[in-house]
Amino acid sequence: MAFNTELITTAQVVTECIPDASFDVARIAKYILPAQRQYLEDAIGETFYETLLTEKAASSFSAENQLLYDNFIVPMLSWFVLFDALPYIRNNITPQGIMINTTEFAQQSTKEDYATIRNATEARAERWKNDMRKYIVDIQEDDSTAFSDFTRCKDKHQNKTGPILYGTPNNYHTHDHDHFDCNEFR
Repeated sequence: MAFNTELITTAQVVTECIPDASFDVARIAKYILPAQRQYLEDAIGETFYETLLTEKAASSFSAENQLLYDNFIVPMLSWFVLFDALPYIRNNITPQGIMINTTEFAQQSTKEDYATIRNATEARAERWKNDMRKYIVDIQEDDSTAFSDFTRCKDKHQNKTGPILYGTPNNYHTHDHDHFDCNEFR
């Protein structure tokens, strides 16, 4: 396995989800490996993840894996990289403390704006992940040999105890992601 092989580039992240072409890619570069290890490996299983790393390191994806990579993995990982990097794009840790990044001509977003974009970024990444797994299962229904290394599993990090309640006792809100359950596709 090529443990330190990055499956996507900073340029792909910018192209996929950052509309400003002049964005400083150094602000997201260090989030690629952690994001792919946490989100992609969980989504597809260790064996298939290692297969993708090996194929990427050799620059020779199989035809089915290249299709999956182009149409699902790149967008999914791009959004997860942005999700993980957002707190550090907005804030900068300096000797003077945590500072909010701003420029002379920009208007800083509010906490609510930031929360909205972070939630939307995570939701988009999760949609790509679920679509990718549904695609794999659909293909496997027609061809049982396709994506043979894919592991049908639940996320390791899934909330196993039920929805999380927050708010006041009279106004509870639930926070429970739409987690993929492979059993529903068998």
